[in-house]
Amino acid sequence: MAGINLVSCQASNDASCSFFDAPAALRIQLHSPAMHHHPRLAGTPNNFAILQHLTLDMTLVSACLCGIPCRFDGRSKPVDRFVKMLRCGKCMPFCPEKLGGLTTPREPAVLSGGNGFSVLDGTARVILSDADGDVTNEYIRGAKLSVMYALSINPESIYLKEKSPSCGVRCGVNMPGVAAAALIRSGFRVEAVD
Repeated sequence: MAGINLVSCQASNDASCSFFDAPAALRIQLHSPAMHHHPRLAGTPNNFAILQHLTLDMTLVSACLCGIPCRFDGRSKPVDRFVKMLRCGKCMPFCPEKLGGLTTPREPAVLSGGNGFSVLDGTARVILSDADGDVTNEYIRGAKLSVMYALSINPESIYLKEKSPSCGVRCGVNMPGVAAAALIRSGFRVEAVD
């Protein structure tokens, strides 16, 4: 499998900027002060590094838990433990919704007709909660790319933001979410963080 490109860019406080560019073969562009100074990227030309060349003792963490503003409301839900892990180069952030091509901010979405497993199986949908619209394809795409991302680094654990239609594991309506279901189905150990 080809490696995933990790791009560390200038720090940006612009919550609307897209730091995940899934269409470009999972190239990930992170606008984060923490990633700008990521120890495993130090000294690389133009701060580019191929993820497969990083050591494989990484933990995957929902990007919002690392302080990256990627949630539907343009905010993050930082947890000190994960922010510190990111600064020390001990974890890699990811956002299934951004990987699926959704913007930040975006309309909130909910699972309809079942849980994330049902969405993956085609018997449930992901719909916008405040407007008419269906974002099922984006959620499935983000889930599949999240699994590819996880397969590339083979993390011991994956920490996901609870109550999310992508990352939720136990709490909330119709859990697990779509990406959580895909990761669980692929044999990864996922842990919920609220």
